[in-house]
Amino acid sequence: MIGNHRITLTLAFMSGFALFAPAGEGGGLFHRKTRLDSARVRQLVDVVRADSDEKKRKAAIRELNDADPRVQVEVIPILVAALRKDSSETVRSSAAEAIGRYSVVFPLAGLALEDAAIADRSATVRAAARQAL
Repeated sequence: MIGNHRITLTLAFMSGFALFAPAGEGGGLFHRKTRLDSARVRQLVDVVRADSDEKKRKAAIRELNDADPRVQVEVIPILVAALRKDSSETVRSSAAEAIGRYSVVFPLAGLALEDAAIADRSATVRAAARQAL
């Protein structure tokens, strides 16, 4: 009888740790990703908008996947601008993939994806846009 109580207490104690573990990637009970703060989103938007290094622009777009575009309203317009105008096909396809990962539908983004799926000069970007749709 005492053994059963020890097991029950141990399980309750360990589950308490799971509830209060950090909520970053892989942590916590619900495995939620940590959202980006507004200052970091602004930095990433500036990189996508103005950095001459395509690898940095692509990395910034990938990091913007962790932003909440419903709260950080500058995310969708910069992704749409990158999809429509960036000179690098890898940056444009990353922007299409990022837009497609959001669970919320944004009309502006949907139109940009449709346009890219039909008319982008790169087959890779057209395929990424179709997949995102």
